[in-house]
Amino acid sequence: MNYYTQNATALSERYNALNSEDVHKGWRDQLPTQHERAMRITYPGQSRQVFECETRSVKHGATPWRITRDSLQQFGTFRIPAALWQTFSQYACWLEPAIFNEWVRLMQSWRHQYDLSVYSNAFQRIDAERSTINVRARVQQLHGQGQPVSCVWTQKNLRLESYAVDHCFPWSRWLNNDLWNLIPTTVQANSSKGDKLPSAALLQHSRPHIMQWWERAYLDDEGMRERFFIEAESALPLVSAEARDMEGIFQALQYQRAKLRAGQQLGEWGA
Repeated sequence: MNYYTQNATALSERYNALNSEDVHKGWRDQLPTQHERAMRITYPGQSRQVFECETRSVKHGATPWRITRDSLQQFGTFRIPAALWQTFSQYACWLEPAIFNEWVRLMQSWRHQYDLSVYSNAFQRIDAERSTINVRARVQQLHGQGQPVSCVWTQKNLRLESYAVDHCFPWSRWLNNDLWNLIPTTVQANSSKGDKLPSAALLQHSRPHIMQWWERAYLDDEGMRERFFIEAESALPLVSAEARDMEGIFQALQYQRAKLRAGQQLGEWGA
């Protein structure tokens, strides 16, 4: 039996012919259960279902496979009402703590109880710092090729022994660890920015530096290029899978910044 980490189902994850069949089967086998659960959810006091689901029977042989939007659509569709999606997006940073507190309260009513730290640890995510390993490796590689990397916010050259990988949109407010959201900065800039959004003026000013980082770090690397575009197409609004252009992705970045600012009233930061 093969065991996979929780990252095994991450978007853009790639599988060779030896293990793709197992992973594909895992996706396929869970569909009936997920479909049944979704169909049980109705609007209060009504029999009308909240979600629309359609599942399809998909076969897969021992061939390479990658998790993308198109490959997942082979399994069917799951539609969420626009108003509900907007609400989830706007209140995401409060929904998770509320759900967690309700779950803990339920668990404490059971006969067998645990220390509160046990419940908290059960919901811990992988440390965000660990998930920047690929980006740090790319910075190291560029330095090794004689290509110094600078801070996208301050344009100061970075030293390998002291720099940070910043989430352009703060991890604590939007749990997104995509490549386009990870940018190299000085430790001081990263600390000063904290959990704030870059201001609209700063983002526009940093446009050439962000796009240069994307180009050098991701688009010039064959292994990361496809992942970069897959993640951007799935997370950012109005990004076309057909027209893979940097300018379109940056405009989507600006649009998403405005949405987060308006929806969550996040503080802004300017270098």
